[in-house]
Amino acid sequence: MLCSIACAFFVVSAPVHAQTPAPATTPQTPAGQIQQLQNGLNGALGNISGQVAGVQAQISGAIASVQNQLNALNPLSNITAQINQVKAQVVALLYRHGDPPWFIPPPLAAVCSQCCAAPEKVFAHQIRGTDPLGERDLQKQMTEDFIPLIVAKFDEIGARISSYELGRASLTGNTREGQSNIRSIQSFQQKSATALLNGQTSEQVCRIASVAQSLGASEFYSRSVQMNMMDFARDRQLLRDNMNSGYKTTSRARTEGNGDMGAPADFAGRFHQYRTIFCDPANRALKDAGVCTNTVVERTDRDVDFTHTVGNNRQLDIKIAPNAAEVTKDSENIMALGNNLYASRLARGNIRGDGASERMMKQRSLYALRDVVANSYAAFVSARASGTAAAANSIKALITELGGDPQIIGERPSYETQMDALSRKLYQSPEFYKNLMESNTNVKRQQIALEAVDLMNKRDISQSLERSEMLMALWLEIKLRRKQDAIVNQGAATR
Repeated sequence: MLCSIACAFFVVSAPVHAQTPAPATTPQTPAGQIQQLQNGLNGALGNISGQVAGVQAQISGAIASVQNQLNALNPLSNITAQINQVKAQVVALLYRHGDPPWFIPPPLAAVCSQCCAAPEKVFAHQIRGTDPLGERDLQKQMTEDFIPLIVAKFDEIGARISSYELGRASLTGNTREGQSNIRSIQSFQQKSATALLNGQTSEQVCRIASVAQSLGASEFYSRSVQMNMMDFARDRQLLRDNMNSGYKTTSRARTEGNGDMGAPADFAGRFHQYRTIFCDPANRALKDAGVCTNTVVERTDRDVDFTHTVGNNRQLDIKIAPNAAEVTKDSENIMALGNNLYASRLARGNIRGDGASERMMKQRSLYALRDVVANSYAAFVSARASGTAAAANSIKALITELGGDPQIIGERPSYETQMDALSRKLYQSPEFYKNLMESNTNVKRQQIALEAVDLMNKRDISQSLERSEMLMALWLEIKLRRKQDAIVNQGAATR
C-alpha cells in the first residue's frame, strides 16, 4: 500500500515540477508543499479505489457464475424462472395499452363526451364489464387471458414437479428393490451352499459306524461266554456230575458215596488231558517214561502259557457246553489254563461226623472267594471271544490299510478286536487325518462319534475297576480272617 501511494505521489508530482519554470523568482511556501502532497495522496487513493472496484466486480461475477451453476443444478431454480416468466406475461397483458387503465388518458370527446369529464367512470365501466369504448374490459382480460395462462403454467409446473419427484422416487425404489433382490439371491445361494455342504456324507463317520456296527451283539455274546466259563468253574468246585471232579472211578466209591470224587478224580482227568494234548512231544524223557502220548506241537503247553493262550490272542473261538464234542480247541486251552490258575487243588471236607456243618460252610466260603477271583479271568477271556461277522470286512480293510494280515481277526471279530480298531488302529491310518479336511459339520460329527467311542472305553475301564475293587476287598477279608483265627486260637489256648 505504501509503495502504491509513493508511486502515485511521484506520478502526480512529476508534471507539476515539469511545468514549473527553472528560474524561480520566489521560493515555494510550506502551504504550497502541503497542497502538492495532498494532491499526490488524493491521486494514489483514486487509483486504489479503482483497483478495489475492479476486484469487487470480479468477485460479483464469480458469485453470479456460481449461483447460475447452482441454479442449473437445482430444479427449483427452473420453477422460479418459469414463475417470473408468468409474472412478466401478466404484466405485459396489463400494460398491453401502455399505462395501466387508471392512467390511460381520456379518449376523444367525439367518442365519449363523458370521458374527459369523469375518467373514473371509464375505469368503473372497465371493472364492471360495461366499457363504452367497445374494447375488452379488464374483467375479460383477466378471465380470458390471464387466468387460463396462470392455470396452464401451474399445470405445467405441477406436471414437471410430479414427473421429477416420481422419477426420483422410482429411481430410488428401483435401486432399493435391486439391492433387496441381490441380498435375497445371495442369502438363498449361501443357504443352498451351506445345506449342500452340510448334507454331504463323511467317509470317516461311515468308517467309524462300519467298525462299530456289531459292538452291541459282540458284547452280549462276550457276556454269555463269561457266564458259561463261571458256570464251568463253579461246577468243577462243587463236584457236578458233568465234571471230572464229580466222577467216581470205582464201583465201591459209587456205592459208598465218597470214594475218589473231588481232587483225585479232577487230577486224573487233568493229567489225562495233559498227556494227550498239552505235553511236549519233543521231550524225550516224557516219551521214554510213557507219560506223553501227544504228537501235535500246535497246542504244546497251552495249559500253562498265558501269553500265547490269552494274552496276545485277541480272537478266541470259545464254545463251552456240557457236550464235549462241541468244545473247541480254544475252549479247552483256556479252561485248562484256568484250572491251573484257580483252584488247582480242590477242597472237599468230610460232610459226616462232628463239625461237618462248620467244615461245609468254610468250604463254601472258599468257593465264593475263588468265584470272585476267577470272574476277572473269565471277563478278560470273554472279551476276546469271537463276536458277529457284521464288522469283519471293515476291520479287515483297516488292517490291510495299515499293512497287517487281515486273516488274524477271522470271520467274527471279537469285542476286544473291534474296540482296539475304534480306539487305536483307526487313528494310526493316514486316511483318518486326511478325512479331517472337510466341512465343519462333518468334523463335528466325527468328534461326536469319537466321544461315543471314548465313553465306551471309559465304561469298560469302570467295569475293570469294579472287579479290582472286589478283589481288593477280598484280599482284605483274607487278611482279617487270618487275624481272627489267631485271636480265636489264642483265646482257646488260655482257657
